[in-house]
Amino acid sequence: PLFLINCSASQKTFTEQEVVLKKLSIEKFGVSFQTLYNTEKSYALIVKQEKATAQNPNPVLQFFVFEMREGKIVFEDNVAGGRTSWKNTDQVEVYSYTGDGFYRRQ
Repeated sequence: PLFLINCSASQKTFTEQEVVLKKLSIEKFGVSFQTLYNTEKSYALIVKQEKATAQNPNPVLQFFVFEMREGKIVFEDNVAGGRTSWKNTDQVEVYSYTGDGFYRRQ
């Protein structure tokens, strides 16, 4: 008789990857962060930005992009006075404050 054994590593479920993502996000940003999934939920954009104050009117935006299937960070950056969002399924738009009242797209 012939027996076949599948030795490939098992893929984690979406829920299991969410647990990994939440733990990683807490390690990086503490408990104050926002998770934004793309439309297919294949990537997550994790964003942390402190509230603006008189002493710091343009707080740093910290963010990273997490690939759900592979379970890893694929991009990470920070921008002073910035904002970010999904442009489409696999692109993120990042805007930084220029100081003259306008945001510049990066």
